[in-house]
Amino acid sequence: MRTAVAAGLAALLPLCPPAATGVASLTVPANGISSCKTSKADGGLTNDPADFAVTSPTADTREITVAAAASDGSSFPGLYEGSFAYSCVVTGAGSLAYGSAAGTLSVDAASTPDALQPTPNNPNDPFSNSGYARGEALLQLQFDDGGTVVSDTLAAGTPVELVLHLELASSALATGPPLGPLLGASATFFASATDVAAPGAPVEALLIGNEMTTRTLSTAVGRTVEIHGQLSLHVVGHAGREVPGALYYPSAIAAVDASNTALFQLSLPAGVAFESESGHDYTTAAAPGEPGLVGAGAAALAAARRARRARQRTARGAGAAAG
Repeated sequence: MRTAVAAGLAALLPLCPPAATGVASLTVPANGISSCKTSKADGGLTNDPADFAVTSPTADTREITVAAAASDGSSFPGLYEGSFAYSCVVTGAGSLAYGSAAGTLSVDAASTPDALQPTPNNPNDPFSNSGYARGEALLQLQFDDGGTVVSDTLAAGTPVELVLHLELASSALATGPPLGPLLGASATFFASATDVAAPGAPVEALLIGNEMTTRTLSTAVGRTVEIHGQLSLHVVGHAGREVPGALYYPSAIAAVDASNTALFQLSLPAGVAFESESGHDYTTAAAPGEPGLVGAGAAALAAARRARRARQRTARGAGAAAG
């Protein structure tokens, strides 16, 4: 069993910058990545695509939940003792507003035991568990906005600089296989600002894990600026064997917690303002995620650990009874 605590584990997350929409909008882009799957040693695949539920508490906020679950099992009475069990659960939550995004995402997968022992009258070798349980999820929270650089003291066309203040705070934890295609958890925040009069020269930044940075956009009074931000959370956990004969891992748990929000703020010269299409004031601190999000990733991981320990106790009890 391998345990790692870090931000931005397993850089499996697609990092291609998404395109800004150019209009004020809050979106949760669809993806075909998120699901729970179980594959039995004796054949049969179960696949549950994740459900993404999006609500709008206000016109300028979104709340998101993510859920997927799959389970299956195999037994061979009279031939092998016990049974194989496969399970996968994906859970997540997010909040989105102009200038901020927050979320948590976790996966708990299990494939047990490693092998079934033959019954006394069965001369065959133990039946190796070649099945697996796999969960993967991608949650993307995106805001797009536009606005005009205005001033009561400077003439139209006067050059000015807008400073973007960007921040991402997240933590990630994963246990099970080595970090890589079978296990990972990561958080990224991509942000950009574009002067529409010079669309070929946007300022951009990609933050990973825990970062704070600034970018400066050269523009002028009277010009329109488009801004964009996307928080992306990704988890993957593969329990069992990747292919028959590969190393066996009874469980895989991964969680990423970015409930302390990704933030996009602006600093402006004296006498200059940014009038956004959404009405959001980017010069003030963006509202953090709902209190219910804080610690949700840690809570999900703790629940997964408790479930895993319960499975281990059950397996030990079954083994003792068989002995």
